[in-house]
Amino acid sequence: KNVLNHILIFLTLCSYLVLCSIKSEEVLKSNFIDSVAGLLFFLLFYLFVYGKLNWLGENRMLLFLGKISYPWYLIHQNIGYIILYYFFIYKNNESGLYVIIPIIITIVMAYLINLYIEKPSYLYLKRKLLKTH
Repeated sequence: KNVLNHILIFLTLCSYLVLCSIKSEEVLKSNFIDSVAGLLFFLLFYLFVYGKLNWLGENRMLLFLGKISYPWYLIHQNIGYIILYYFFIYKNNESGLYVIIPIIITIVMAYLINLYIEKPSYLYLKRKLLKTH
């Protein structure tokens, strides 16, 4: 059964590469980038499914980013653009260093949202849902 899984994965990967290769020649560079990105995703998913990435769960920084990823996803664009707009328009500065400031601010905000909104909400809902009558 394990050999069959590997064969199916390989055939799926081949199908993906064929689909990438039949795009028009005008986007040949894009085809290459799509193919490489797809190969990387296939490889990561394959390693994940077969338990070869378990060591990632031991990395404290990745665990932290995983915990704040959803609130960070929700706020990064709006808050980040507001901060960037302030620096570019009001400070007349287009330095690349100003990109770091919105990243840090949104990470801190996502952490606070996780700490003071997500966790208490989760615990409250867990208690309510698991409450026996």
